[in-house]
Amino acid sequence: MKIKNDLVLYSLSEYESCLEEISNILMKQNFIVSVYKFGNINFPGISDIDILIVIDNLDNYKIKRSIILDYLKCKEIFIYLFFHEPIIVTREDLKFMHLFHSAENLLWKEGEKINLKRNFFEKEECLMWNSYFIINFLLLMKKRGNVSLRYTLLLLNNLAYTIKSNDSLLKTNLFQEFKISNDNIRRLCTDKQQNLDDRIFKQIEFQIKKGFILLKKQETLRSNNGIYIRLDIKKRIFFVNYKYPIYINLYLFKLIALPSEYFQSKDVYIKKIKKLFENKNLGINEIMATRERFQSVFFLDF
Repeated sequence: MKIKNDLVLYSLSEYESCLEEISNILMKQNFIVSVYKFGNINFPGISDIDILIVIDNLDNYKIKRSIILDYLKCKEIFIYLFFHEPIIVTREDLKFMHLFHSAENLLWKEGEKINLKRNFFEKEECLMWNSYFIINFLLLMKKRGNVSLRYTLLLLNNLAYTIKSNDSLLKTNLFQEFKISNDNIRRLCTDKQQNLDDRIFKQIEFQIKKGFILLKKQETLRSNNGIYIRLDIKKRIFFVNYKYPIYINLYLFKLIALPSEYFQSKDVYIKKIKKLFENKNLGINEIMATRERFQSVFFLDF
């Protein structure tokens, strides 16, 4: 891989100003109830701004979503700072948030203040997000050609919190070491006096390798009983179980391997989510649509 510097070193005050501006713009739409920020802005220039928007109802949802996205793309700085699409949900959807998104550090910005409790994931939701970040990390490791520096740094941060999640689930203690070296790299990359040269890019490549070693060390502690094979025809991916994460690019298909505990947790997650939605007379289509509104992720082939 060849890392390309695509960082734009906006200041914290510019982040705050943009968040204030977009919150005010959005609240002029009569269908928007509230605007919340979540996540952290620890490294301006690398960090993005995550927002959760509560709307009145699902009537004309696609139109409402399109209006919101158009506002988020109306300035170059907005496009850069709002790197991910926002969560756009109704009050009713918020009852299901614990199944789809942690939305940590929620902070009210504009509109109605809704009583939102802190969201705690159970094991199944933790492994769902872990699997998503692990797969994206494996793809990054196999990447040939140019790779975005910002995306790489964001993904390394995601990996750090995957390792933190594993620390809790597997009783290891690897997060702090990896997070400290991650943050040191991020400081170097956001230092305006620092020339981003091959020396720093080599540090990043070393950090990627180190992350995989730590991840492999954790994942081999998981149970890997039985044989699991799943096929996502649409994405042309075979999911199989193995003692630690692997990605292999085959001729027509990709092969992604994870310990069997992920497959077992996925089955538990599906049963849990279906039961909760069935209790409200909602089916699989409503599950998929709600997941999309929460900007949640696929759990292997589900």
